[in-house]
Amino acid sequence: MNVGPTGRGTFDARAIKALDTYGEWMRLNGRAIYGAGPSTHKAPSGCRFTQKGNRLYLHIQTWPFRHIHIEGLGRKVKYAQFLHDASELHWLDPDADVDSNIGVAVGDGILTLELPVLKPDVVTPVIELILKD
Repeated sequence: MNVGPTGRGTFDARAIKALDTYGEWMRLNGRAIYGAGPSTHKAPSGCRFTQKGNRLYLHIQTWPFRHIHIEGLGRKVKYAQFLHDASELHWLDPDADVDSNIGVAVGDGILTLELPVLKPDVVTPVIELILKD
């Protein structure tokens, strides 16, 4: 976070703003951190995974254009949403119960998430993937 007190032992405005930003991110995305640990799934480039039981959290550090492709998760997801606002995401999966006509053809075993063009207004967007049992 790179924040610390001034020589007088107080936080300057920049540090307070950074701490407020991180606090708000934790309020919205805390369940991707608290009680979650590393995942055995391989995250796509520019992303990281954490996991808690059947919930896989994709932390998107580099915002892609429209789609994220994740190897090894095809046919394994039953629901996907952003944590910050609980908005549902669509994905390409022949067995999914959602509209999967997103116009992208990928190989078998690959999950393709359809994303908004503009990055959500959070430092690092997190997608919660609920895996099938």
